[in-house]
Formats: sequence, structure tokens, C-alpha cells
Amino acid sequence: MKMETRWNDIDDLIGKMLAGEASSEERAELQEWIAQSASNKKYFDDLKLIFEKATTSTTSISLDADKAWMKMKGLLVEPRTKTVWFRSWNRTLRLAAGIVMMAAGGYLAFLWFSKPVERLSIVSGLDTLERLLPDGSEAVLNRHTKLDYEYNPRKGIRKVTLEGEGYFTVNQQKEIGFLIKAQELLVKDIGTSFNVSAYADRDTVEVVVEAGEVQIYTLTNPGIRLRAGETGMYSKSRKEFHRLAQPDANALAYKTGVLVFNNADLSTVITTVNEVYRANIQLANDSLATCRITVTFKNDTLETIVDVIAGTLGL
Repeated sequence: MKMETRWNDIDDLIGKMLAGEASSEERAELQEWIAQSASNKKYFDDLKLIFEKATTSTTSISLDADKAWMKMKGLLVEPRTKTVWFRSWNRTLRLAAGIVMMAAGGYLAFLWFSKPVERLSIVSGLDTLERLLPDGSEAVLNRHTKLDYEYNPRKGIRKVTLEGEGYFTVNQQKEIGFLIKAQELLVKDIGTSFNVSAYADRDTVEVVVEAGEVQIYTLTNPGIRLRAGETGMYSKSRKEFHRLAQPDANALAYKTGVLVFNNADLSTVITTVNEVYRANIQLANDSLATCRITVTFKNDTLETIVDVIAGTLGL
């Protein structure tokens, strides 16, 4: 790799690090580069000082930022073979360098703090839908679900408005929170993968945590914190939160394609299948509701499920 290309890569990594947007892999790569030599560490420390000065300064300076940035890179990179290069400058050069460095710092600040707000709307139809959000988080939407997404790195905001049901694997960004608004319920991510079911025609909003933790709450109620393996419910009519003693094993069936029934009554089986497949299976005889069945389905079609249930129970 050419030296100039390498320095451009390092400048990008430093910019991301100073703006708090570097991934864990990028931070590790930069730390490894800094540790390689004292001159690398000095280069990073110099840019960090410039960046901090620029972002805290209230003085407005009208300069050609692109030209100043290229000039500063030349001053910082080319003399790196010298043992001491600051002391050889006269007063005029030091003053000029200071102006260039401040302008470059302002340019860095402009690049990393003037990023536009990203917005995205997603609507799933008759099928589930999997999408990668602009911040790197993953969302799997159940059928007939609407998601509105806003990513504002300047304000440290990642906000999702959800109508329906969605499963989220959040890309962790230490300085930028991830918040889901499901009607009046708010779900704050604390490093996790979780599912939110919030249909407008249902009184309850259900949150299932598969990994990590979340805080579920409203503007008037601090709510509860859920950990991996826990399910929380919020009643819109009663304004109450509670944990489920026995979480639903099929809560994520729309995402995983797996349905598990262990000595379950047929009424429960039919209700679950109807919800997952958005179907309208009905029992012609109410007395069949108490029939019990143990069966597992893995990515089977609705027709296959109906045939297996009917064949198993002799219906």
C-alpha cells in the first residue's frame, strides 16, 4: 500500500475515533497503529488537540478549509523523518501553522458533525421483511408492519416508530442511543436483540428480550427492565407493566419459522398459527378446542400445518 493511501486511511480512522463513530474493529486497528511508534502517537495526539480546540471554539474564521487541510497534512506528514520539527520554525511559521491547524480542525469538525439526518420508512406487506438500517442495526418486520426510522448522529439519536411487530438486533454505538416508540410505550435498548409486538388493535404491547437488556417505560411510568429470556407486557388500558411468568415459546415464530406445541390444546394451536401466518383457520365444532397435541413445525407452509394437525387428530 502506498504511503499516501495509508495516511488517508489513518486520517479517516482518526476522524471516526474523534467523532465517536468508529467501530470496535476500527478502534482496535487505530490503537494498533498508534502503538507502533512514538511518531504515530504524536500524530494522533496532535490531531486530537486540534479537533478539541476546533470543536470548543466559538470564533468564526473564513478560510479555504480544503486547502488548509491539505497544507496541514503536508506539514504534519512530510517532516516526520526529522527528530524535532516544531523547534526549527520561526515565529511567523508557527503562527501560520497555528492558523492552518485551526482551519483543518474546523474542517474535521465540519465533516464529522454536519452529517445529515437520515430517515427511512419501511412497510411490510403479506410477507415478513428483513432490512439493514442506516446505522448497521438489523430489523425483521412481521407481516403488515410499518417502521419509521430516524438517525441523527449529531444529536446522538436513533429512533424507530413501530406499528406492528419487529425484531431488532442493534448495532451498538456507545454515544448514540437506540429508542423504539410503539404507540405510548418506549423501548430503550441497552445492548441487545429483542422483539416488539405493538398492534394498534390490541390492548397489550409485548417485548421479548433474546439477548442483553432493554428498559420499557412510558413518559409517566418508569416501567421495568427486561433481561435476556424475559418477556414484558404493557396494558394500554390499565397503564400497567408486568413480566410473564412463562414466556411464549412461539413469540418469535414469524422470524424463526419454528412453531413448538407441547401438549397444547387445539384452540391455542389454532390461535397461534392464525397469528403467525395471518390466517383465518376456524374449528367447525367447539368441542374440538380441548383436543391436545404435541408437534413441531419448521418453516412449513400453512397447508402442511393444517394437514398435519388434521391427520394427527383424525379430523
